[in-house]
Amino acid sequence: MRDREVVSLSLVVATLGIVTLSFAAGTAKPEVMKIAELSGAQLGALVEVEGEVVDVKNHRNGHVFLRLSDGTGEVKVALFRSVAREVEPQCLREGARVAVVGRVEEYRGEIELVPREGEKVRCLR
Repeated sequence: MRDREVVSLSLVVATLGIVTLSFAAGTAKPEVMKIAELSGAQLGALVEVEGEVVDVKNHRNGHVFLRLSDGTGEVKVALFRSVAREVEPQCLREGARVAVVGRVEEYRGEIELVPREGEKVRCLR
């Protein structure tokens, strides 16, 4: 093969790989978990939990921090300003039942969930 053919073939294969990875990432389903099951073993994983908002802290910069309980434990949910603006206000109140899809992260030694989009926080009732 000539160099030009090898380069063309490489570009086609690389493009197909990127398209396949993008499709796989877009269709990945989060693992549904109980809060008590969350640990450092899931750091970086996309998970879904459901529970009741038991505490809400509004930061002056527009961030919102929820404490969510499902009866097995509690977890902090960090909604940064751009995400918090997209969430229905009734989901950001104590007593609201919500489902949250987010990445498991650790901040100051505590496990937390961090949704990347407002639609990943939805009211259940």
